[in-house]
Amino acid sequence: MLTAIIGGIILLLILALVIIVARDPGPSPTDVAVAYEAAWSRLDFNTLWTLSGYELRDGMNRADYESAKKAAYTNTSVDTLAPVIAVESLEVENDYAVVKTSVVLSPNDRATNEINFAHRRGRWLVVGYRIISSARTS
Repeated sequence: MLTAIIGGIILLLILALVIIVARDPGPSPTDVAVAYEAAWSRLDFNTLWTLSGYELRDGMNRADYESAKKAAYTNTSVDTLAPVIAVESLEVENDYAVVKTSVVLSPNDRATNEINFAHRRGRWLVVGYRIISSARTS
């Protein structure tokens, strides 16, 4: 009898955990946008592949994508200071979102970007990225 009660309690706890996990919405488009911009600033191609939809993966698997990006950015240096990343706006409509970010790359460099998202399999994926403006101030 005691075994049946303990088994029932364990079953209810497992069911409650499954419901809690299933209802978790995960990171918002703004959270993913900041992570995406930060990954670009570090040239972290593994994270970029993970956050990107198939539209930005150029039909490549993770290993090929990382190799191609590393080769393309081989002469690019990564500054030791992390950029300042701010979200300027968010628009969400159904399973699509657009986030505009402002990235201060250095005291004299600033970029404004538009990041497009699609909500797939329970998470937001970057499906488009466009530099709106880039400015160098003196």
